[in-house]
Amino acid sequence: MAGITKPSLYYFFGSKEGLFSAILERYFNILNSSTKTACEYSAIPDEYFEDVYATLKNIVLCYFDFAKNNPLFYQLILDITSAPPSSNTARISSIYIAEQRNIIKDAFLSFAKVHTNIQTKETFLTWSFIAIVNAAIELWLRKEEELSDELAHKIVHQFMHGIYA
Repeated sequence: MAGITKPSLYYFFGSKEGLFSAILERYFNILNSSTKTACEYSAIPDEYFEDVYATLKNIVLCYFDFAKNNPLFYQLILDITSAPPSSNTARISSIYIAEQRNIIKDAFLSFAKVHTNIQTKETFLTWSFIAIVNAAIELWLRKEEELSDELAHKIVHQFMHGIYA
């Protein structure tokens, strides 16, 4: 479809895996750059909507924006995060997925410096937060939900307060 021969593909990327890795690197660089910005945290513990809430909402909106601009790639992210850990897909993508999770984990580590009740829970909170954001994006991809500011608020509110929020 690209109008190039297989030897040309291998010349530039070495293999199909090399091409896959180049695609992951390109898109994850975009996502990681915007996620790092969204994760910037300024502690204002006396102002609920300007403390952890604000940073988490910025992260959700960052993911929403990336998914809207790159829906096929985001579907790929959802697929590769569910791939068996021993698969080539998981092996090749693991560095990119880990880097994305580490950016979010660093935000939770920053929160924990101020909100000591979340200390030692940063890894679990990172994984569960990303999971709830990915669930919303998957619903959007299935045309069952709209990615909006209101949905971002609901996600962060539920994440911070549980199912009775």
